[in-house]
Amino acid sequence: MEEELSNTKIKIETTRFGDIEIPKEKIYTFPDGIPGFPSCKSYCILDNDKNALFKWLQSADSPELAFVLFDPFLITSDYDVFIDDDELKILQADKKEDLIVTVILTIPKNNHKKMTANLKAPIVFNIRKKIGKQIILNDSDYPLEFPVMKALSNQSQ
Repeated sequence: MEEELSNTKIKIETTRFGDIEIPKEKIYTFPDGIPGFPSCKSYCILDNDKNALFKWLQSADSPELAFVLFDPFLITSDYDVFIDDDELKILQADKKEDLIVTVILTIPKNNHKKMTANLKAPIVFNIRKKIGKQIILNDSDYPLEFPVMKALSNQSQ
């Protein structure tokens, strides 16, 4: 019976990638949705190239809804995300090792050099329980639009 469950795939319609099939166990549930999209609660991470800097967070509920994800520690090594007890409960996190922190990128059309990362509201995943949540860091000075290319070029110097 367990093998049967692990082979279950769901079909997701997307506007960027066409129809895709994802193993059911790779679907993340966002119990509260994502701010601005409260009715979209199921997402998958599309990462065909494990070494790619960017990954897609594709909604399983809305074909046109997808976000570009990025590892914030590549642009700011001292990034510190405080997750309060209520958020930890939602994420059902027993230990920090189960959590992965990502941020959403905004990439202007025809000008990738001006892409920004939203450090104010990271997306946190419990990779063991397949639960996600966008956490708004109200008590931080992190910007909504952190210049990614500028940070990357400063690090390479």
